[in-house]
Amino acid sequence: MTSLMDKKNKALKMMLGFGIGSLFMTFAGLTSAFIVSKNREDWISNFQLPDAFYYSLVVIIMSSICLFIARRLLIKDKIKNVSILILVTIVLGIIFTILQFFGFNEIVENGYHFTGPTSSINSSFVFFNSFCSCFTCHSCFNCFNCRFHKKFKWIL
Repeated sequence: MTSLMDKKNKALKMMLGFGIGSLFMTFAGLTSAFIVSKNREDWISNFQLPDAFYYSLVVIIMSSICLFIARRLLIKDKIKNVSILILVTIVLGIIFTILQFFGFNEIVENGYHFTGPTSSINSSFVFFNSFCSCFTCHSCFNCFNCRFHKKFKWIL
């Protein structure tokens, strides 16, 4: 039974490694696209990100810190504290989503549209980058759950 668990853990670690590697490659590709696209004629040079995106960055970092602390407490079997931190993480995730909507609404109100004849490469790039960021956060949360789902099924 133990060797079966060892094989499964090795497979999960390899899949986690591939997932993290693909996230780094996505980030490198987006960074490369940004550097190359800055030289385009239709690139808007005075584009300012709304403040809501900076606030959402702080919120998602706080959420990650809560998950990190929850993992440490889970190892120490402090279930009540883990439950509180998971709830705080969920609330921070909701706040993050709301701030993203506020930020995108502000971009649209400033006249930058993501699709259609009035769209620009900047606004489309910001939308795509935000989508990839949400995917990354979701993937990291799932990696956290994969590690502990056998011991604590309620986290799933």
